[in-house]
Amino acid sequence: APKGLGQNSLNTVILADEELETLGRTMVEHGNETGQANYIRDGKNILECQGMLLLSVKPHNPLGADCKACGYGCKDFGKMLSGDFTGPNCCFKLLDLGIALGSAARTASTLNLDSRVMFRPGVMAKRLGFIEGTVAIGIPVSISSKNIFFDR
Repeated sequence: APKGLGQNSLNTVILADEELETLGRTMVEHGNETGQANYIRDGKNILECQGMLLLSVKPHNPLGADCKACGYGCKDFGKMLSGDFTGPNCCFKLLDLGIALGSAARTASTLNLDSRVMFRPGVMAKRLGFIEGTVAIGIPVSISSKNIFFDR
């Protein structure tokens, strides 16, 4: 597992069954309410998949590198911003997330599972309380005759 500067920075959760259905339906409803068609598309994919891995960056303090990649620098790191995700986030923690996502997607591929890295399920999973963290990303997986994420 990636551990930037030697610190574990990730949460992982697996969703299936009722939680997966709740997530998919909530995404479709959100897309209909806001006019965001991509939430509808992704929500429908979630409703058809068999499982999802969620990965998030744990809330964290600056790591002390003071590289300013987060836009603040370590001593000003506490100026919290909020949107779909919260920040700032230390770039080393986001790199850890990216490494873990790539590894998980590769593992899914090795196991012949169709998958896709998606940020919208992560946003909604945070709102629903399925995972805690500053940034969350989902990797839904499917086993079907057609890849539900790309073949439509």
